[in-house]
Amino acid sequence: MFIEFVKQQWMLFLMLGVIIFLLFLDPAKRRVAGVSSLNQTDALRLLQKESTQVIDVSEESDFKAGHISGAVSSPSSKLDKDIDRLSKYKDREVMVVCRTGQRSGKAAAALRKAGFTNVHLLDGGMVGWMKENLPVEKT
Repeated sequence: MFIEFVKQQWMLFLMLGVIIFLLFLDPAKRRVAGVSSLNQTDALRLLQKESTQVIDVSEESDFKAGHISGAVSSPSSKLDKDIDRLSKYKDREVMVVCRTGQRSGKAAAALRKAGFTNVHLLDGGMVGWMKENLPVEKT
């Protein structure tokens, strides 16, 4: 009976398979690229290390609206040009953050490709950070 249903609704099952594949694709690409994702608790632990540097790839207006204290701004649209400026952090723990967590994955992969050794992403970006009422700095 189930097999008959699958045969009749094969297009729906195909779409379900594609959706499941896409859900697992991004985390798998991050793992292969050597980038780990951090929830807010793990991010706070990482930030307790003095050597950790936050690189915020949000657009300038979002950065000014609120960022993690000590973060360096490098909008994702200008990251390629900023790699030389950011290279002093190559051997440090680096946490990449953006407003929602959508841009930071691509930026983190670019940093890894440029030789950064310990790159992490903040799950949920600054929106998730502020939702947890964690401290932000405004400029």
